[in-house]
Amino acid sequence: QQLAAVAMNAVGQFVVAWQGEDANNDGIRASLFASDGTLLSADFVVNTFEDGNQTAPDVAIADDGAFVVSWQSLDANGQGVYARHFDASANPVGGDLAVNLTTLGEQTAPAVAIDGMGNAVVTWTSDNQDGDKEGVYLQRLLPAGAITWHAGTGENDSFIDVEGTPEQINGLLNGLRFTPINNFTGEARIDISVDDLGNSGSVEKIVGR
Repeated sequence: QQLAAVAMNAVGQFVVAWQGEDANNDGIRASLFASDGTLLSADFVVNTFEDGNQTAPDVAIADDGAFVVSWQSLDANGQGVYARHFDASANPVGGDLAVNLTTLGEQTAPAVAIDGMGNAVVTWTSDNQDGDKEGVYLQRLLPAGAITWHAGTGENDSFIDVEGTPEQINGLLNGLRFTPINNFTGEARIDISVDDLGNSGSVEKIVGR
């Protein structure tokens, strides 16, 4: 167990995250505590994606006890930055979020902060993205529960049906990661249908390959 990070909110609740073990090598674990030090949630694995090692955890907790954990793990080109929301009882709210949009080079050393309303920001170091060695980047996360899920959970789904504002849905799609089955060859296709629920009477379909 190593590389622990801790965060405390205005009422004294605190959460500790660290680099421990998951089903495959190193993973991110966390525990939630009351202001008097009482354990509210025994340690649990934060990340759902367990290939390779998950390292460099950071954590932030809102005044209502909800919290966000960030870490680095594998993406399409080496290391990337991920985050996950949890409610005040340490129940996950959605799956792993791919935070960085640019995957070229290495994205490492994440840090996360959250305000009293649950709005979180993640920062990280990106390699050669700004044209001169390493640069610092950030991404704002949508509050937990901002999207209504009618189908799917955000983890290993072949179909999802979600409802939210355009900003919320765009934020969700920014973290979309397509993972084909082993030995997949040929063309992959993602269909996105958009319905504005009668506000303009239009329904659109977007097809990506």
